[in-house]
Amino acid sequence: MTLRPRTIRAAIAARTSLRDAAAATEARAQAEARAAHEALVHAAAELDLAVGAANERMARSGSVAELLRIAEELEGERALARDAAAVRATAAAALDDAISNLRSRERQLRTVERALDVLLEHRATGAARDEQRLTDDLGARRRES
Repeated sequence: MTLRPRTIRAAIAARTSLRDAAAATEARAQAEARAAHEALVHAAAELDLAVGAANERMARSGSVAELLRIAEELEGERALARDAAAVRATAAAALDDAISNLRSRERQLRTVERALDVLLEHRATGAARDEQRLTDDLGARRRES
């Protein structure tokens, strides 16, 4: 079965669309990973500030209830920092998947483009061979006449 150039060009168009979609997904994943990283940095800074403020508040506190409230607020800040770290890890994993998918789509596109090049080269070689054969046949007929 011989592939037609039109079929391969349609495959190239489809692979190009898939590659473009993967590139858009990768760009979105990069933006999300960057935002998650910034959120983590912000949460870590907030936690550091809360720890510093808690030290001062604990020194000034006069009751156990106040100390428990401070501990509760610190635990809330720690939970926010843990959540931000989890979101960042998820975003980093999604970015890695998107990059891998984009590489795969680009490789698939190059493979189909290479198949078209090979097909066109094979057809051109065959056409040149057929033309040479016709030229040789015409030359042989002229000599026979």
